[in-house]
Amino acid sequence: MKEEVVYRKMVDADYQEVLEMVIETWNYREWIEKPLVKPMAEFFLCDLLVGADDVFVAVIADKVAGIVATSHEQWSRLQYVWQRRQLKALLQLAGFEDKNYIFAQYMETMNIDEELLALSGKKYGGALNLLIVKEGYQGLGIGGKLYKHFYDYLQGLGVKNFYLFTDNSSNFKFYDHKRLTRVNQKNFFWKDKDGEPHKKPEIYYLYEGNITI
Repeated sequence: MKEEVVYRKMVDADYQEVLEMVIETWNYREWIEKPLVKPMAEFFLCDLLVGADDVFVAVIADKVAGIVATSHEQWSRLQYVWQRRQLKALLQLAGFEDKNYIFAQYMETMNIDEELLALSGKKYGGALNLLIVKEGYQGLGIGGKLYKHFYDYLQGLGVKNFYLFTDNSSNFKFYDHKRLTRVNQKNFFWKDKDGEPHKKPEIYYLYEGNITI
Protein backbone atom coordinates (compact mmCIF):
# COMPACT_ATOMS: atom_id res chain seq x y z
CA MET A 1 0.00 0.00 0.00
CA LYS A 2 1.28 3.43 -0.95
CA GLU A 3 2.20 5.46 2.13
CA GLU A 4 0.59 8.85 2.57
CA VAL A 5 2.73 11.97 2.20
CA VAL A 6 1.89 14.64 4.78
CA TYR A 7 2.83 18.24 4.01
CA ARG A 8 3.12 20.61 6.96
CA LYS A 9 5.13 23.42 8.48
CA MET A 10 8.55 22.47 9.81
CA VAL A 11 8.85 22.21 13.59
CA ASP A 12 12.04 22.20 15.62
CA ALA A 13 11.74 18.44 16.18
CA ASP A 14 12.39 18.00 12.42
CA TYR A 15 15.71 19.83 12.57
CA GLN A 16 18.13 16.91 13.02
CA GLU A 17 16.52 14.93 10.19
CA VAL A 18 16.73 17.93 7.89
CA LEU A 19 20.36 18.48 8.89
CA GLU A 20 21.21 14.87 8.02
CA MET A 21 19.39 15.33 4.71
CA VAL A 22 21.66 18.30 3.91
CA ILE A 23 24.76 16.26 4.79
CA GLU A 24 23.65 13.39 2.54
CA THR A 25 22.46 15.57 -0.36
CA TRP A 26 25.77 17.41 -0.72
CA ASN A 27 27.96 14.45 0.36
CA TYR A 28 29.56 16.41 3.19
CA ARG A 29 31.24 13.29 4.58
CA GLU A 30 33.15 12.78 1.33
CA TRP A 31 34.93 16.15 1.14
CA ILE A 32 34.94 17.62 4.64
CA GLU A 33 37.05 16.57 7.63
CA LYS A 34 34.90 14.53 10.04
CA PRO A 35 34.95 17.07 12.95
CA LEU A 36 33.71 19.78 10.58
CA VAL A 37 30.91 17.87 8.83
CA LYS A 38 28.11 18.72 11.25
CA PRO A 39 29.07 22.34 12.04
CA MET A 40 29.57 23.19 8.35
CA ALA A 41 26.27 21.59 7.36
CA GLU A 42 24.60 23.32 10.29
CA PHE A 43 26.04 26.70 9.32
CA PHE A 44 24.77 26.22 5.75
CA LEU A 45 21.32 25.03 6.83
CA CYS A 46 20.80 27.70 9.46
CA ASP A 47 21.90 30.39 7.02
CA LEU A 48 19.01 29.35 4.77
CA LEU A 49 16.47 28.81 7.54
CA VAL A 50 17.21 32.08 9.31
CA GLY A 51 16.46 33.94 6.09
CA ALA A 52 13.20 32.05 5.47
CA ASP A 53 9.76 32.99 6.72
CA ASP A 54 7.99 29.86 5.48
CA VAL A 55 9.51 26.38 5.87
CA PHE A 56 7.45 23.38 4.79
CA VAL A 57 8.30 19.68 4.96
CA ALA A 58 7.02 16.48 3.39
CA VAL A 59 6.69 13.61 5.86
CA ILE A 60 6.24 9.90 5.13
CA ALA A 61 5.76 7.46 8.03
CA ASP A 62 6.98 10.11 10.49
CA LYS A 63 10.19 10.62 8.50
CA VAL A 64 11.07 13.91 6.79
CA ALA A 65 11.26 13.20 3.05
CA GLY A 66 11.67 16.74 1.73
CA ILE A 67 11.83 20.41 2.60
CA VAL A 68 11.20 23.77 0.96
CA ALA A 69 12.10 27.15 2.47
CA THR A 70 10.81 30.48 1.17
CA SER A 71 11.87 33.99 2.10
CA HIS A 72 9.78 37.10 1.92
CA GLU A 73 10.03 39.10 5.13
CA GLN A 74 9.67 39.13 8.94
CA TRP A 75 11.36 36.69 11.33
CA SER A 76 9.61 33.99 13.35
CA ARG A 77 10.57 32.59 16.75
CA LEU A 78 12.16 29.55 15.07
CA GLN A 79 14.37 31.80 12.96
CA TYR A 80 15.95 33.18 16.12
CA VAL A 81 16.50 29.59 17.35
CA TRP A 82 18.18 28.70 14.06
CA GLN A 83 20.35 31.82 14.20
CA ARG A 84 21.68 30.77 17.62
CA ARG A 85 22.47 27.32 16.22
CA GLN A 86 24.30 28.93 13.32
CA LEU A 87 26.43 31.01 15.67
CA LYS A 88 27.18 27.91 17.75
CA ALA A 89 28.31 26.10 14.58
CA LEU A 90 30.53 29.05 13.70
CA LEU A 91 32.21 28.85 17.10
CA GLN A 92 32.83 25.13 16.55
CA LEU A 93 34.39 25.84 13.17
CA ALA A 94 36.63 28.50 14.69
CA GLY A 95 38.21 25.80 16.85
CA PHE A 96 39.71 24.05 13.81
CA GLU A 97 41.97 26.72 12.38
CA ASP A 98 44.24 24.22 10.63
CA LYS A 99 41.29 22.77 8.71
CA ASN A 100 39.42 25.97 8.05
CA TYR A 101 40.67 26.19 4.46
CA ILE A 102 37.44 24.45 3.43
CA PHE A 103 35.19 26.73 5.47
CA ALA A 104 37.00 29.81 4.12
CA GLN A 105 36.30 28.61 0.58
CA TYR A 106 32.70 27.90 1.50
CA MET A 107 32.37 31.53 2.60
CA GLU A 108 33.78 32.55 -0.80
CA THR A 109 30.97 30.63 -2.50
CA MET A 110 28.43 32.55 -0.43
CA ASN A 111 29.99 35.74 -1.75
CA ILE A 112 29.57 34.39 -5.29
CA ASP A 113 25.83 34.09 -4.69
CA GLU A 114 25.62 37.69 -3.57
CA GLU A 115 27.75 38.75 -6.54
CA LEU A 116 25.47 36.97 -9.01
CA LEU A 117 22.46 38.66 -7.44
CA ALA A 118 24.10 42.09 -7.63
CA LEU A 119 25.11 41.55 -11.27
CA SER A 120 21.50 40.84 -12.19
CA GLY A 121 20.65 44.43 -11.32
CA LYS A 122 17.15 43.29 -10.37
CA LYS A 123 14.97 43.47 -7.30
CA TYR A 124 13.00 40.35 -6.44
CA GLY A 125 9.97 39.95 -4.23
CA GLY A 126 10.87 36.50 -2.92
CA ALA A 127 13.42 33.71 -2.93
CA LEU A 128 13.52 29.93 -2.91
CA ASN A 129 16.07 29.37 -0.16
CA LEU A 130 16.09 25.59 -0.11
CA LEU A 131 14.41 22.66 -1.85
CA ILE A 132 15.52 19.10 -1.08
CA VAL A 133 13.93 15.70 -1.56
CA LYS A 134 15.68 12.96 0.39
CA GLU A 135 17.31 10.17 -1.58
CA GLY A 136 14.96 7.22 -1.70
CA TYR A 137 11.89 9.45 -1.91
CA GLN A 138 12.63 10.99 -5.28
CA GLY A 139 10.31 10.28 -8.20
CA LEU A 140 7.19 10.43 -6.03
CA GLY A 141 6.23 13.96 -7.02
CA ILE A 142 7.32 15.41 -3.67
CA GLY A 143 9.66 17.97 -5.22
CA GLY A 144 6.91 19.23 -7.50
CA LYS A 145 4.44 19.59 -4.64
CA LEU A 146 6.94 21.37 -2.41
CA TYR A 147 7.75 23.72 -5.28
CA LYS A 148 4.03 24.38 -5.78
CA HIS A 149 3.69 25.22 -2.08
CA PHE A 150 6.54 27.71 -2.46
CA TYR A 151 4.94 29.23 -5.58
CA ASP A 152 1.45 29.41 -4.05
CA TYR A 153 2.82 30.96 -0.87
CA LEU A 154 4.45 33.84 -2.75
CA GLN A 155 1.45 34.17 -5.06
CA GLY A 156 -0.79 34.60 -2.01
CA LEU A 157 1.42 37.46 -0.86
CA GLY A 158 1.15 39.20 -4.22
CA VAL A 159 4.83 38.65 -5.03
CA LYS A 160 5.57 39.06 -8.74
CA ASN A 161 9.00 37.44 -9.10
CA PHE A 162 11.62 35.42 -7.24
CA TYR A 163 15.16 34.10 -7.48
CA LEU A 164 17.15 31.11 -6.33
CA PHE A 165 20.76 29.97 -6.18
CA THR A 166 21.86 26.50 -7.22
CA ASP A 167 24.94 24.77 -8.63
CA ASN A 168 26.00 21.93 -10.88
CA SER A 169 26.30 19.53 -7.94
CA SER A 170 22.55 19.95 -7.37
CA ASN A 171 19.56 18.97 -9.49
CA PHE A 172 19.53 22.31 -11.31
CA LYS A 173 17.75 20.76 -14.30
CA PHE A 174 14.62 20.66 -12.13
CA TYR A 175 14.47 24.45 -12.48
CA ASP A 176 15.01 24.24 -16.23
CA HIS A 177 12.04 21.86 -16.31
CA LYS A 178 10.01 24.44 -14.39
CA ARG A 179 10.93 26.92 -17.14
CA LEU A 180 12.79 29.29 -14.88
CA THR A 181 15.36 31.58 -16.47
CA ARG A 182 19.07 31.15 -15.78
CA VAL A 183 20.22 34.75 -15.26
CA ASN A 184 23.97 34.23 -14.89
CA GLN A 185 26.61 31.87 -13.57
CA LYS A 186 30.15 31.74 -12.24
CA ASN A 187 32.81 29.05 -11.92
CA PHE A 188 34.58 28.32 -8.65
CA PHE A 189 37.63 26.06 -8.31
CA TRP A 190 37.83 24.44 -4.90
CA LYS A 191 41.38 23.98 -3.58
CA ASP A 192 42.92 21.22 -1.51
CA LYS A 193 44.79 21.91 1.75
CA ASP A 194 47.98 22.59 -0.24
CA GLY A 195 46.25 25.29 -2.24
CA GLU A 196 46.04 23.26 -5.45
CA PRO A 197 42.81 23.92 -7.39
CA HIS A 198 40.62 21.04 -8.54
CA LYS A 199 40.60 20.39 -12.28
CA LYS A 200 36.85 20.80 -12.65
CA PRO A 201 34.99 23.85 -11.37
CA GLU A 202 31.79 23.96 -9.40
CA ILE A 203 29.37 26.18 -11.31
CA TYR A 204 27.07 28.48 -9.37
CA TYR A 205 23.84 29.65 -10.97
CA LEU A 206 21.26 32.36 -10.38
CA TYR A 207 17.77 31.54 -11.63
CA GLU A 208 14.67 33.72 -11.67
CA GLY A 209 10.98 33.12 -12.15
CA ASN A 210 7.78 35.10 -12.49
CA ILE A 211 4.55 34.54 -10.60
CA THR A 212 1.14 34.95 -12.18
CA ILE A 213 -0.98 37.13 -9.93
